[in-house]
Amino acid sequence: MGACLRSESSEHRTGDAIPESAAARPEEAIADRNHESHQQWSWPWLLSREGHQLWESRSHIREHAKRGIFKQGRGPCVVTTAEAAMRVLDPTALDQHVTRDAIGKDRPRTAGNEYMAASLTACNEAEWERQRRVLVGGVLPSVLGHRPIQIALRISAELKTSLLKVARAGTLVGVKELLMPRVAQWICELVLGPGHAREAWEPFVQTWQAKRRQADPNPESHAAFQAYLEGAVTLIQDPESLVGAMRASGELSDQVVVANSWSFLMAGFETTFHVISTTLLMIAARPELAEEVEKACQGDALDSESISALKCMKQLATTGRPLSDIPKDLADGHPLILARCILETLHKLPPVWTLPRAGPPDIVCPHLKNVVADTVQVKVDVAACNGAASPAQAWDPTSPIREGTHLLSFGLGGRSCPGGGSALAASFVLLRRLFGDFRVVLEDAGEVAAVLEGAYLAPTLCFKRSPLLKICAIDGLADDSK
Repeated sequence: MGACLRSESSEHRTGDAIPESAAARPEEAIADRNHESHQQWSWPWLLSREGHQLWESRSHIREHAKRGIFKQGRGPCVVTTAEAAMRVLDPTALDQHVTRDAIGKDRPRTAGNEYMAASLTACNEAEWERQRRVLVGGVLPSVLGHRPIQIALRISAELKTSLLKVARAGTLVGVKELLMPRVAQWICELVLGPGHAREAWEPFVQTWQAKRRQADPNPESHAAFQAYLEGAVTLIQDPESLVGAMRASGELSDQVVVANSWSFLMAGFETTFHVISTTLLMIAARPELAEEVEKACQGDALDSESISALKCMKQLATTGRPLSDIPKDLADGHPLILARCILETLHKLPPVWTLPRAGPPDIVCPHLKNVVADTVQVKVDVAACNGAASPAQAWDPTSPIREGTHLLSFGLGGRSCPGGGSALAASFVLLRRLFGDFRVVLEDAGEVAAVLEGAYLAPTLCFKRSPLLKICAIDGLADDSK
């Protein structure tokens, strides 16, 4: 294990495979300088990849990381550096080399996210424990019960009305233009309440686009939304909104409420939009599968069985259990085909690609306690741990789930995403409305391949293109609504 902490020059970050003897003799492994160096496999280099290179780079790294760990470090001598890092590429390595305490606790500071520094996502140690007790123990359960689904149902009804107009006119609509406003309305209402959501969702989308390279950089939009959020937080009283519930707890300052509002808005929007848009494209690109999904989505019933199965899957995954333990109907696919499609997206095209953690070496890995005196960073590579191969060929919700397959897309342990179940429920409700009432056809069947070629990390998975869709109402629905 210690070989993941060899020395390197200050100009480049290098990576090396873990030799078989590393876990047993870390000092000797550190002294060994004969392993092949792979300077191009640094984290900044991975962030610079696009398209299928994102997946291929992880496949190459996993081939060389015999123990599921790939080392990274800085400084002329990693033994005394203030930052050594390990990249986890295989879920079994978490049990073999990294303690669960390291995955469940501290997170390194991230440059550029200072506006969320006081949030549950970014804080550490005693403050993280305190916020977790207040938020996960009280605030979130009081808001994230039925409310996310209720909001999604209302927005899906509005989506149906607008899509009927598109279907009658025979016009084409872009995936982003179709879904971004709806998802933004959903998360803004959940976090801010209905009154503020009406005025906040559009500026929020502009801010997200500017920060995620979806549009030209626009620092002014971020500053303007920050100022709006700081003012709105002091006015929101609705106890059914996340902001209102946080304020009503009496235990969180306005600064902490603002920071957590940013965190919930960004994470909720990115996860939900990614799951809906990616699943929609993947289904639309497969006409036979689309027909099966359409049949499964008929009727007005909510299909609480699928939503429960998705939430159960999320709970199992964040405890580190394999996907073979999920409900049988969800694993088989056909009884709950739309839910299985969502699971396939989370597995093969996860929105989050890294789980950064930090801690002292004796907490992160027992093998390092006599080797490194300072902080060790752990980056759990979600896509690699999920075993995500090239998505163009691999995305297949009808294929059986392999034994031992894991899903790290919502994190692990105490720092796993507390609102992931709500994002899954909203994704399912909106997709069910789309495929239950409409036939969604890609204008260009080859567009999905182009979308995947334009994939990039920011640091969540994003797509540059917005494929055009043709929307057709099913069973004369357009005529009945005139």
